[in-house]
Amino acid sequence: MDCLATKENGIDPSNEETFETMVKLWFLFCMIWSLCGTVNEEGRLKIDAFIREMEGVFPLKDTIYDYYVDTRQKTLISWEDKLSSQWRYPKE
Repeated sequence: MDCLATKENGIDPSNEETFETMVKLWFLFCMIWSLCGTVNEEGRLKIDAFIREMEGVFPLKDTIYDYYVDTRQKTLISWEDKLSSQWRYPKE
């Protein structure tokens, strides 16, 4: 969390308007990709349901693992939105 808690990533204690939101989003992101990233697909679905019960910041589409923190929009965005529209998964 320390490496992501920077002003460049939206964590600015002097910005009272967005500070809490950004800390929460980065905490969730770090928790998902550390503690929750070690489970299998069945475990991911269970964790997804559990975290969604406690926290309503995730879009309803996909799972919590399908989102990253967008610092410009100060919200969670789908990883797929980072890909260009021409990108296709290599068949090989």
